[in-house]
Amino acid sequence: MELYAIIFSLLLCFMTYESSNAAGCAEVPQLSNADVSPGLLKSNYSSGDKLEYNCKHGYFPLRKFVYICDGKKWIKLNKTECTIKRCELPTDIPNGQYSIVNGNSFVFGTTIKYTCNKGFQMQSRFVDRTCRLDGWDNRLPACEEVTCVPDNIENNIKVEGLPDYGDLIRFGHRLKFSCDDEKLLILRGAKEIMCQSNGKWSSPFPNCEEVTCPKNATEDNIIVQRIPDQEGSIKYGHMLKFSCLDEGLILKGKRTITCQANGEWSDPYPKCEEVTCQEEELNNTQILVGHPGITPPYKSGQILVFRCTDVNMKMSGQRLIECQSNGKWDNPYPQCEGNVQCRRPPSMSHENADTKEMTRNKYNSGEKVEYVCFNKYVMEGDSFLTCVQGKWRGHFTCLKPCTVTVDEMDKRNIQLKRGGRGNLFAPHGDYFTFVCQWFHYQKGNISFRQMCRNGEMPLPECE
Repeated sequence: MELYAIIFSLLLCFMTYESSNAAGCAEVPQLSNADVSPGLLKSNYSSGDKLEYNCKHGYFPLRKFVYICDGKKWIKLNKTECTIKRCELPTDIPNGQYSIVNGNSFVFGTTIKYTCNKGFQMQSRFVDRTCRLDGWDNRLPACEEVTCVPDNIENNIKVEGLPDYGDLIRFGHRLKFSCDDEKLLILRGAKEIMCQSNGKWSSPFPNCEEVTCPKNATEDNIIVQRIPDQEGSIKYGHMLKFSCLDEGLILKGKRTITCQANGEWSDPYPKCEEVTCQEEELNNTQILVGHPGITPPYKSGQILVFRCTDVNMKMSGQRLIECQSNGKWDNPYPQCEGNVQCRRPPSMSHENADTKEMTRNKYNSGEKVEYVCFNKYVMEGDSFLTCVQGKWRGHFTCLKPCTVTVDEMDKRNIQLKRGGRGNLFAPHGDYFTFVCQWFHYQKGNISFRQMCRNGEMPLPECE
């Protein structure tokens, strides 16, 4: 300080000596990252005037910078510049890491944020730290291993996968559930759950309930009998027996259905419908007249009269038939026979098939035409159509193949167990096995082994 005073006195003497010829100092100097003391600012500066500067907040050094006016220019007494405060390299934490969220280079004002690795969760209130004048603020956060707490488990449920007493249930651990008596009890909820990265279970704990079947609504014209005959819930093994209220009605469906172990009925509820006789196929015949008419539905007591479509044909069977109260005709539809030719066989492109050979314009009764399915389609049924008295008879179906794209598999986080990565194109009846992609786990109950069924194949899903 004594040296500073001596230098200041010499400069002051020198400036006083030169003051007679001085015109004053120019504008106030501008320093990077520093501000001049407001109390020393004025409109004119002469020899001996001084200015004091302080580094801005977050910059060093903390002492002042001084400028002296020598009558012509400003002279800086300190050579030091204002430099930004730097913090030491941030400390890593076990089972976690930090990232910069504001600023850079770990200088004053820079903010970092800590996150935990998968399978661990943050236990600290503050996860951010900011570089201040005295270093990083806040304490280092801590990551603790994710664990899940099991819910209360009822006595009638079995759990597979519970750890030994006192052991923690960690992230990724799975529990499987089943009922003690799977014939009398049914599992309500997920069969398998997993401890997730947030410390919560993927689904609520299930429970086992007594197997019961729902009481579905019935129509007014149907009678329902319970076996055994008792009030309350319909339990596993119980049956329902149905009958129609009026004689003019016929039961459509199973007369008796049973409550199954899965809580569903063995068959749908039947219905009672008005008795009608089915419309049958006309073989070179037509309905000449009917009482009360010739348009279906044909009710009990209705009469139909037939004739051949060609006068040269001979009718076999009864010319007149009647619909009976049991919903059946008293005689089958008659048929007319004769050598009536068929026209060119129909195009079956809508069934994904085509004729095996070139076709003709006409075919005699009894001749056949063979069809083949398009590539990758599978034939079901007789592949032939037969000319029968001017009409083609026969039926087949070309079952569709299945197509599964890579994008569809990626959306569900699955892949083929064997065969590599690529689109899947498979005919009906083929089986395929899928697996979860790396670091993914099964979601839902759809099996990983699936069969293509006429163009449809449910896909499993992983999360």
